[in-house]
Amino acid sequence: MRLRRTCLGTAVALAVVLGIPACSSAGAATGVVTGRAWACSGPYRGPGSLLATLQVYRGHALIATKTIPSGTRYRFTLSPGRYVVSNTGNRKGQPSVSVHSSQVSRVNIPDICK
Repeated sequence: MRLRRTCLGTAVALAVVLGIPACSSAGAATGVVTGRAWACSGPYRGPGSLLATLQVYRGHALIATKTIPSGTRYRFTLSPGRYVVSNTGNRKGQPSVSVHSSQVSRVNIPDICK
């Protein structure tokens, strides 16, 4: 038992001396984008047409997608940067949002098809 404590103590001391982070998440800084989203209304297309399919773009790159019931909350965890959140697949005219590390940004996605 004494040997085990000594080895553990030595390992911890060595990690501290060498500067090895025990539980570091360096480089993993993220922020959150959340809000409510409404489906793009148009002609009724049957069950499931009241779903908002959200796309998150950074520049021209599609970063993430999520489908939610219309009028409900969504949440994306993203790296810091500027994004466009769309419910139509078209980035033009959609709200953009800046994501900052360890912060929550809120943006509602309206039904722009009315």
